Amino acid sequence: MAASANTSTASERLERPSVNGWGIVSSNEAKRRLEGAELLVNYSEYFNQGDFQLTLAFPFKTDIDVTTLEKRFPAAIWIARTLLPELGTSTVSSVSSSSEVDLDHATFEAIKTLDEALGWLDQSAFVVHGARSFQEVCDKTSNERIEPAGKHFRAYLVLNPKSGPSAFVLNVSHVLNGHRLLYQAQNILQSLFHPVFSEQSSRCSRAAPSDTARAQIELVKAVFKPEDLKRVLPQLPQSLSHAYKSRFQPGTEQLKISSQKLAQRLENDAKPTIGIRGFNHVLTSLRDDVRPMVNLRRSFSRQEQERFRVQCKRNKATISSYVYAAIVKATDQVTATFDSSGNGQMAQGAHLTFPAHASRWLPGETANHARSVVTMAIAPASVYLSSEDVRPSSSGSLEQSDLQEAQVQNTFRLARMLGTKQNEYLESPHMLGFLDTLGEAGAEGISNNAQALAKGSTAVSPNPSFSTPTLTSQGIFDIAKDYPLATSEQKESSTSASSASRWLQLIDVVQYGRATSPSVCFSLYSFDGRLNLMVHFDERRFDRGVVTAVLDKVCDLIAPCCHAALL
Repeated sequence: MAASANTSTASERLERPSVNGWGIVSSNEAKRRLEGAELLVNYSEYFNQGDFQLTLAFPFKTDIDVTTLEKRFPAAIWIARTLLPELGTSTVSSVSSSSEVDLDHATFEAIKTLDEALGWLDQSAFVVHGARSFQEVCDKTSNERIEPAGKHFRAYLVLNPKSGPSAFVLNVSHVLNGHRLLYQAQNILQSLFHPVFSEQSSRCSRAAPSDTARAQIELVKAVFKPEDLKRVLPQLPQSLSHAYKSRFQPGTEQLKISSQKLAQRLENDAKPTIGIRGFNHVLTSLRDDVRPMVNLRRSFSRQEQERFRVQCKRNKATISSYVYAAIVKATDQVTATFDSSGNGQMAQGAHLTFPAHASRWLPGETANHARSVVTMAIAPASVYLSSEDVRPSSSGSLEQSDLQEAQVQNTFRLARMLGTKQNEYLESPHMLGFLDTLGEAGAEGISNNAQALAKGSTAVSPNPSFSTPTLTSQGIFDIAKDYPLATSEQKESSTSASSASRWLQLIDVVQYGRATSPSVCFSLYSFDGRLNLMVHFDERRFDRGVVTAVLDKVCDLIAPCCHAALL
């Protein structure tokens, strides 16, 4: 299949776009153009078998019995869709020719009947019994593309696994999703406690376990209402590019800033850089039962994270800048960097590509409760560290006892430098002005490369996999731990609050990724006071031993900052 070339025709069929860029194309369908990172990610997800797709696991404990959870789950997913209609979006659609698809637009199709809702839920909500663990389910989702292509998400309820706790698992496309998936998960978990379930509980409790499917349908029926496209339209997500243009209305001077930032990024991209070098060719000799997507995790306790935070504050750095600096140092130390002839080692700088969250410029448009929220609020950013920045000239030999402290202080030095460069690159919101250019160029490159490979073109020669130091620092995972959430009415009425006898509590959040492109992506996040560092990669492209060594070295640089003796 090829990406559609008929995008202008599709646009002409749109009614006048609404304030969030969406337009109605039929009585039950709306459409808008994908822009910026959305477009690039959609092409990569499609042509690279689900590249960038995400899985988040939410293991929990609860006093709700397994049968009740299973009965409620599909209806809870539908309730969440009524609150967050983005769950019904798709980013791959057919065009007039059956051999082509449209990758340039997002679509939303309103569901009008109960049968349509049940059909959508059959493709979206799954209850899993008998798994070895929730990790097994996550390993499976990160090793396959969401089907059908372009679908926004799949949700799993993993009940009574053979090992470990039950869990809610959300597997999502990254095209219209960044941090938003946490809010989606919270709404689904809260929906398990919808009042209608209490009203229906006596009826469902009389049903035999074999009638679980019938009970699920009855609960969906109890909460179902046909979707009104005109009512839903203002709630659908707008693009970051659209929000930027609406808020700032950039003129000539602002677009000059955008051009300068784009030129800086392209200049950085052309400079020599350290990185993790992979295999010359994508390995195809792995056993059929081997799942090549690797997600490695290292965690630090609440106490360790607090000590780390204090150390960073004392040294005028942030946790994320220190960890990124540690990734740079570890990559430089673990991997050998050779010149083009491969005959000798040479000092090189580091091109760092990282996602910046647009909430710093558009707090209202990216807030979870925004009417038409920017769900994909990621802006690609870039800085370059010189070889002297990465590996400063030695000031002499050190005693072994002083070596660790010197390494930590050198990492803090690099962290402060990195933080300054990041802030300089991100100082103006008008860096968002080049998102459309970057997205369109990236999408075209992905499409052309995929089509050339499909035709067996000799002009396309696979290069060795290579990944520059990359970190997505996601901060605190802002999702409630305890359910049901207290409503304003419950806070005002002790009677209502005390009637909520059922409860569910998250005990962890674990992130998984699907990275089929040549990248080794580190991610950093905190939940319930626990700091987590993860790395996601495809072992058909990169050696697990090398990536693990880099991860372990990063942790070696973090660990001294977590010791009480240093405080």
